[in-house]
Amino acid sequence: YSVLSVGAVPGARRLVIIEGLHQQSWAKYALWYNTAGELVITGGEKFYGLVHANCPFWFQNDPEFFEKCTSAASTFSGSTNNVTFHAGFEMGVPSNSMAAINFSRLLGDAGMVVTGLTCITFTNSNMRVTNARMGWTNQAMAIPSNGLIYVKSVKSGYSTIPGDAKVAGVLDGRLTITADNDIYITNRIQYAVHPTNGSDDALGLLAGRDVVVASSCPANLDVHAHIMATGSKTASAGDGSFWVQNYNTRAPSGNLNVYGGIAQNDRGPVGTVYNNGDLASGFKKNYVYDTRFANNPPPCYPTLTNEYEWSAWREKSIVVDLW
Repeated sequence: YSVLSVGAVPGARRLVIIEGLHQQSWAKYALWYNTAGELVITGGEKFYGLVHANCPFWFQNDPEFFEKCTSAASTFSGSTNNVTFHAGFEMGVPSNSMAAINFSRLLGDAGMVVTGLTCITFTNSNMRVTNARMGWTNQAMAIPSNGLIYVKSVKSGYSTIPGDAKVAGVLDGRLTITADNDIYITNRIQYAVHPTNGSDDALGLLAGRDVVVASSCPANLDVHAHIMATGSKTASAGDGSFWVQNYNTRAPSGNLNVYGGIAQNDRGPVGTVYNNGDLASGFKKNYVYDTRFANNPPPCYPTLTNEYEWSAWREKSIVVDLW
């Protein structure tokens, strides 16, 4: 939207125009965390986008924040003596809730709706889809024109078949996958062109419960996506996590390279470390924010309640006749 404001004094009017006014997207966050307890941030972690927690932070050693770090809490634990805040640290800010995400609207807007377990493998600008209820086995098809797929849970007799998605492959395009239940990452997810090389590819993964790195994934896993594990469509405490299957029994697997962002209701585990910091099982975190998402999120991505941003403003004076 554009907003025009006109003010008049004798002999002149002034016109101020704000351009590109829009609601901000959840994709503006490099890391967003909700649940009670504390969000532990430790040495060596670097955050290139906005970081927010509705709960208190616990700072350890020397993490570095290149954009603003905020908390809805009024206190924090640990020490900030060695923490670098390039854009400041603010407490007591308003909180947001992923419960406000309108899944019904996303369902209505989806360019493709499927029910039950759905496996999606990106093959550059197309995809292969397996869904038993639809009779598809590696069915080749194009990415929906509006870039939104919805995987829906469905009643079957007295039971419910959960809307789960399994996702992997190389994406050349822009897409958001929304699932009523879980999204499983089953192998590498990469863009055809890396964001640092001028890519226009974008992926959003939005789960009603969890986003899970499956045990089938290789070591040193790349995940190019903005991830939201909301927990808002299920009732169990602790739902809404991004986590790794068998994180505490899986062999040490190097880095989990997420290039995008993560919003989760309850921070999930991805690995374990020894007291000296060496990896004992699962993955070490290597999370880098995709700065393109601050102003250009994945398609149809949920917006934040009552948060707006404008891209530019200009002003000009207008001389008028006096009567």
